Amino acid sequence: MFVGLCTIGLKNRCLDAALDAAEKLGCDGVELWGKEPHMGEQYDETRLRCTRSSLSKRGLKPLVFGSYVGSLSKGLESDLERGREALRIVHALGV
Repeated sequence: MFVGLCTIGLKNRCLDAALDAAEKLGCDGVELWGKEPHMGEQYDETRLRCTRSSLSKRGLKPLVFGSYVGSLSKGLESDLERGREALRIVHALGV
């Protein structure tokens, strides 16, 4: 069993502040909120590399990526494209 923090609970703070809170609470990992300012919805290799590094230096695992595929749907093709981007992010994070 893992203990995790959903970063959306600290949505008004930057990702580093949410990760600091998870570390101080003794969490094993986090559910990364799939919205700004925590995570973008578009695959960004540099940002993902920095996020992995931020997690690692705090001893945290990425447990879940909270994407919003299908929310405010603009149709099936749009949802599928957003789903593809979310899966690229999930794989890059090692979730």
